[in-house]
Amino acid sequence: MENDTQTSGAPSIGKTVVGLIVLLLIVGGFVWYGSPTKSQESIKIGGAFGLTGICAEFGEGELKAATLAIEEANASGGVNGKRLELVSEDTQCENRTTVSAFQKLINVDKVSAVIGPTWGDTFQSGYPISRDADVLAIGASSALESLEFTGASNDLVFSTWFPQHREIDALEEYIAKQGLKSVSIVHDQDPFGAMMGKLFKDQAARHGLEVIEEEEVAVGVQDYRTFIIKVKAEKPDAIFISFVSSDHKAIFMKQAKELGIVTPIFASADTENPALLSSFASALEGVVYTFPKGAKGYDEFARKYRERFGEEPKASASHAYDAMHALAAALQKSGSQSGKELQNALLTLSIPGATYDMVEFTEKHQVSGGEFEIKTVKDGKFVNVK
Repeated sequence: MENDTQTSGAPSIGKTVVGLIVLLLIVGGFVWYGSPTKSQESIKIGGAFGLTGICAEFGEGELKAATLAIEEANASGGVNGKRLELVSEDTQCENRTTVSAFQKLINVDKVSAVIGPTWGDTFQSGYPISRDADVLAIGASSALESLEFTGASNDLVFSTWFPQHREIDALEEYIAKQGLKSVSIVHDQDPFGAMMGKLFKDQAARHGLEVIEEEEVAVGVQDYRTFIIKVKAEKPDAIFISFVSSDHKAIFMKQAKELGIVTPIFASADTENPALLSSFASALEGVVYTFPKGAKGYDEFARKYRERFGEEPKASASHAYDAMHALAAALQKSGSQSGKELQNALLTLSIPGATYDMVEFTEKHQVSGGEFEIKTVKDGKFVNVK
């Protein structure tokens, strides 16, 4: 009977053990599925940066500066307890690949917002995709006047690049103070180049300047001699140039000097490109351009950038740093990842910046404020005009 008892009890014990194992598996499974994973605890931010192609000098700096800003935000506790995670794609500085980058970031990576694209004034093709998905995009090197110029919407599109109309005002004011009256404009058909030409023409009269000639060239043209000869015949007091690539400015100036042009040539802030100077120093010698004055916090940003990456910040690096910190602040403030909610938060945001003392946005989604200084290339260096 004792053996029978033990034998009959074994199945009961076995059932109990099996039941406990099943229960543990169920509870374990609930905990495993129910607990937030690392990816669930993070907020994915897309980076649409031009890492190859004509805008790579800008895009490389934007990626590094955005990375630095995210590292700082995470070191300070992230956003509402969640870490920020940067997922970047190379737009290759082309509209077709900008579309591909936005599609992957939004539809595959499921990012909550996008920093970029690099040169969003020229490469606007990603914006319809982000708008349709209610995803906000903040560009670090996007002149938003180009959206208005092409008739595109600025909904869910912001930029920490300085407003171009303010830059043109500063340049025209300087030209007028030099006693120059007549100006010829040469620009390409790119949205940025064409927009800059239109702004210069529209704002010239209030500075007492007269635009006597406007030459528009196809994008990518590198032989400007026909246009230079036409401009030379007009005998303007000054020439203003704007092209999609800084390289084309240098090529224009090289050819102008070869054709005997001594008329002062003026350009915009993207002229200050160290890589360009190393290749075209003699051609750029004497060009006059505007450049934004650094904010009080710029030197500290530059120090951290150098320590982290072992190089000086590139053209739009500080703008990307400000864009990333502004986005983090908007995510914190709104408590939402909705594009519309983030847009509302950005419009009421005010935080210290590296490019501007305070990062604030206007109703046109541009940064407000900012001052410009006048610079030139002298003896192979970028220097302030005395």
